[in-house]
Amino acid sequence: MLDLLRNPAYFKLWCAQVVSELGDGVTHIVVIYLVSQLSSNPAVFSFVLMAWYIPTVLLGVFAGPLVDRFPRKWIMVGSDFYRLAILLLMIPFHHSVSALVILVFFQGIGTVFFEPAKTASIPSLIEEEQIPKAVGLSQSTFMTMNILAPSIGGGILLLEEVSWIFALDAATFLLSALLIIRLQIPSSKKGVQEEKESYLQSLLDGLRMVKKEDFLKGYIVLVVVTALVMSIVGAVVYDVVLNLFDVPELHFGMLESTEGIFGVLGALIVPYLMKKVNTNRLLLSVIGVTGVVSVGIAPVYLIHQTIPVVPLYVWMGFIGLLNTCLNVPLSSLAMQAVPQEVLGRISGLVAGVINGSFLGGVLIGGWLASMIGGMATVMCGGLLLLFVSLLFPLTAYYQALKVDQDQREFASA
Repeated sequence: MLDLLRNPAYFKLWCAQVVSELGDGVTHIVVIYLVSQLSSNPAVFSFVLMAWYIPTVLLGVFAGPLVDRFPRKWIMVGSDFYRLAILLLMIPFHHSVSALVILVFFQGIGTVFFEPAKTASIPSLIEEEQIPKAVGLSQSTFMTMNILAPSIGGGILLLEEVSWIFALDAATFLLSALLIIRLQIPSSKKGVQEEKESYLQSLLDGLRMVKKEDFLKGYIVLVVVTALVMSIVGAVVYDVVLNLFDVPELHFGMLESTEGIFGVLGALIVPYLMKKVNTNRLLLSVIGVTGVVSVGIAPVYLIHQTIPVVPLYVWMGFIGLLNTCLNVPLSSLAMQAVPQEVLGRISGLVAGVINGSFLGGVLIGGWLASMIGGMATVMCGGLLLLFVSLLFPLTAYYQALKVDQDQREFASA
């Protein structure tokens, strides 16, 4: 995996990811902290969460055609400078909850354009067989930043200089933009030709391709169902850990770190699994095992009564490992099997449906937990994942998700 970092172009893109995600993680902690200090209404946390994800739900599909029509490097650079400006605006408005929520929403608009452009750029910087490794490295970097950023953000908060924290995050976007400016990203001839098409025509062409190709239909169906069910589980897992298991604050932080560490481990392992196992079989196996582990929260709780906390560490470790083993193959599939000239449109569409499914799952999970309890909700989510893993192979889409020579020809067509 580290051989990817010897590629100068990919190394610059990876460094840009490191600094921007570290800054994002710190800002996330600071915004949550500020909101908790400015309001006693628990609903504001939901508003912040929605402000982070709604831009992608609303605009993801519309950003894709622009990513495919114009130079992706400059879309990423423009997005970084835009987000830098939004973060600087947070400095004078950090005393207002409503202003922070609005600015978080506007910052998310920049991410709507940056992420599809980054995703669509990766296949043009590396060899096709390196894509799973690149996705694994990106995922492990994301998990590592999730471990480091809260600690760094918490430490900086002790200085009680919120303005400096926002300025620091703004500086990470500046550094990211400067790194990307130095990138040379090849553009496809078809992408250049599509600039002559109208925006609407480009958008409709992408949607027609999804309707036409069994691979894309199967991919999006699996992504929507999996994201929805996983977010139902994720919506209540913290409530289960903190309230049902009654875990102290110190162990809660260490459990979060355990999940992140095993997530990094999964990102390192799964590219090698993808060489040995067909992608469709690997995905459905991971979904099924995740279902079993989710249902296993009940025996974990029973063992916890005798051996406190230890079984919960094991359970959280498996959750972190399996999450990454699911995310890496799903992301790799799109990069390997979708033509580069439409990859921006597909990436934007997928990001939109993932975040839409995530928000829907959070709402459903919260409602279910209020009706039947947190642990029962996690177990129901696990049973649904098992159902998906058993039923999906019976559909016509299952074989379409196998990345074989036919799919590579589709991607290069």
